[in-house]
Amino acid sequence: MRRTLLVVLLLSVTSVVAQQKVATGTVTGHISCSDTNLPARLATIKLWPVPAGLTKATADEGHSLNATSGLDGSYVIHGLSAGTYYVIVQYPGYLSSDNQFTRTEIGDPTPEVRERLAKSIRTITVTPDKAANLDFRLSRAGSISGTIRYDDGSPAPRLVLHFERRDITGGWISSVMIGFGSYAVTDDLGRFRLDGLSAGEYRLETTLGIIGQRGSTTVGSVTDGSIREVQLWIPMYFGNVFQKEESKLLELGDGQERSGVDFVIPVSKLHSVTGSLVDARTGAVINSGSVELFIAGHERWTYGITIDYHEPTFHFDFIPEGQYTIRVPDARDINREVVPGDDSRRGTAIQEIVVRTYAPYEAPFIVQKDMIGITLPLTPKETKAE
Repeated sequence: MRRTLLVVLLLSVTSVVAQQKVATGTVTGHISCSDTNLPARLATIKLWPVPAGLTKATADEGHSLNATSGLDGSYVIHGLSAGTYYVIVQYPGYLSSDNQFTRTEIGDPTPEVRERLAKSIRTITVTPDKAANLDFRLSRAGSISGTIRYDDGSPAPRLVLHFERRDITGGWISSVMIGFGSYAVTDDLGRFRLDGLSAGEYRLETTLGIIGQRGSTTVGSVTDGSIREVQLWIPMYFGNVFQKEESKLLELGDGQERSGVDFVIPVSKLHSVTGSLVDARTGAVINSGSVELFIAGHERWTYGITIDYHEPTFHFDFIPEGQYTIRVPDARDINREVVPGDDSRRGTAIQEIVVRTYAPYEAPFIVQKDMIGITLPLTPKETKAE
């Protein structure tokens, strides 16, 4: 009796497990290159469920089912739940359907974008316990290659080159919004190559990153230990210009390989600007505040620096020639005193006391050469006319 009962229980458990097991399907196929008729070896195949797939979360976190093609271009993906999937193939030098769209468009598509997605990205329906087949012939993508050099002739290595591409609405899509094949890094000879590009109009951009340090603050025999790190990020565009609006645009055709796209970073047009804030009434140097440079006609903050008590001057290095607006929003005179520390571990501390504040300052500013020792006259708030 016990044996019979045990057998019945085992059969029941086995039946329940069998019922709970979800039947899955398989997708197979072959990937080849349309220009060579050869296999696309070690290509990446990605599947996202429709319609829940291709969301910003899946795009950012990689919630896709991936496979890699073999040396004969074939691929197989097992264990797929029943349903319809977007299928995307990525292979260096060839067009990938997903990088026609930004992450925003993919994550929150409008009806127009949904229609474009349906036309551009292939889908496949998976049936339980069956194999579905989907082959791909990849089209050769366009490329842009060239060099970046400084105006003294030396190469500019290790610069990251990005692009923007004009979309169907006339706006611009940043390469950082696209992903695959979206940037290049110059080699030791300043050479770069951007590949995987679709036909369209492009703007190229790189950035000079300059990082340095300036001294620490000392009051009496006490040093506050602060080191000012100076960071400059200078954008540079194809056409040898520093302003996006002045950049030279590139037109790229289907599968076109455009070489000789060279540009020069005009270091000789980068200048130093130094000076002081002074009291317009007395001519005395103001020892605290910040100075900002805006590109003329723009509210985009471009360069800024803080004036420290121990060094009451401002220093801008590597400022491109052009027209700016200079602003001083928060100038003030301060005194610093050494006071007892706030706990037993600190014997002394530094306390700042604001003596006088000044009205905000703003004026046009033109940079055509090194400008050393300029003064900006500021009005004390207590003497400002009502």
